[in-house]
Amino acid sequence: MEALTHEQIHEIRRNWYLRLERGFSKPVPMAVAKTYFKALLVFARGDGVLSAKERSWIVGFAALLGHSDEFLQFVHSYSADDNI
Repeated sequence: MEALTHEQIHEIRRNWYLRLERGFSKPVPMAVAKTYFKALLVFARGDGVLSAKERSWIVGFAALLGHSDEFLQFVHSYSADDNI
């Protein structure tokens, strides 16, 4: 049996959690996940400040969902200044 890649492992973690804990019947596309996390960050900054504690929670939530290191870096560095 061929070894899993890091990307495959991240996908297994993310999809397993979403299926088990959230009842998702199919994988969430990465574009949707990215939009969701951008929205969380923008909403957390709704009072004009995105605190380190707020950002840390959101990054931790992304990690819990099994997102890749690259995705976590995106969440960690996203400016959250979009106007939605």
